[in-house]
Amino acid sequence: MIYKSNLEELILNRHKNNSADELLILSGYTGPSPITKLADVPIKTSVIHGIKAQVSQKNVLASYQNITHTTDVNVFIKDKYNHSKIYCWLKDKEPVDILSGSANFSTAGLNSSLDGESLFDIEKSAYEKTYDYLKDASNDSVICTEYEVEETSPKPSSQSKRNQYDSVLTSNPPKAEIFVGGSDGKMQPKSGWNWGHGDGHNNSNVAYQRISADLIKAIPQLFPNNGINISKGSGQGLKHKKPNAEILFDDGIVMDVQFQGYTASGDYYKQFSSQPSNEIYGEYVRKRLGLPSGSLITDTDINAWAKRRNGRNTITLELIADGVYFCDFS
Repeated sequence: MIYKSNLEELILNRHKNNSADELLILSGYTGPSPITKLADVPIKTSVIHGIKAQVSQKNVLASYQNITHTTDVNVFIKDKYNHSKIYCWLKDKEPVDILSGSANFSTAGLNSSLDGESLFDIEKSAYEKTYDYLKDASNDSVICTEYEVEETSPKPSSQSKRNQYDSVLTSNPPKAEIFVGGSDGKMQPKSGWNWGHGDGHNNSNVAYQRISADLIKAIPQLFPNNGINISKGSGQGLKHKKPNAEILFDDGIVMDVQFQGYTASGDYYKQFSSQPSNEIYGEYVRKRLGLPSGSLITDTDINAWAKRRNGRNTITLELIADGVYFCDFS
């Protein structure tokens, strides 16, 4: 059988039907958000991260180490490159259920729109060889709490700043500064971080992060689908119910997000917002600014925040794996 939707729910709840007491995952790329959710699964769980280049930055590795330190989920880093995606449920150390396919164990991989990723059942006759493959991968791995990285200098971008508010920092890895206000350089009273203060919202914390078409054109590889909203025309172009990415913030917070909307001048994404509620991001940014929950964010607030940050009124967004981002508010 092939599975093309609700893959995150499938992985997190399948133990209820197969009586497994252990789950072993090998995934090329992973994301901290679904791994954190494994902590609520009442069986032993281990995740082998197959492409160690994703954890080449200390702040990214730290998020996996924190999960291993604070939960019952063990995250391992594989030495040799492996892009496989295998989900194996065990009972008394024997495989009872195995799925494989194209879906990485990340928010983007498990919640792909338009059936972009899939998983399928492995035949029982292949259980033994598949499990042997996983054990070999495990033997080539080290638990993340014992793993160390040496950060390398990013490659500067050859692309210039496209407007006076947003700028490209590096092309490899894709990294940019995004102004927190509107396209006119000012905080908007009813949109962006203040979206909840506009008409039609019941919660004043509702917020989104503006993304400019100019920035997408300057560094398309930073965004899902090179910044193009492939859901346009499918009835889901403006609003989605599931995340298609996850963000790790500099303070260790992990947030599911949805890149959504499209600009009037094309099919480019217009913004991202938190999932499952747009209020999560708005409450978070107010906390980082030192403001009360639900407060209207003004230019004065942003200027005070920027003053504490050597004049920076931007956030840094960096792509660290497919659908997995690091965002710096510091």
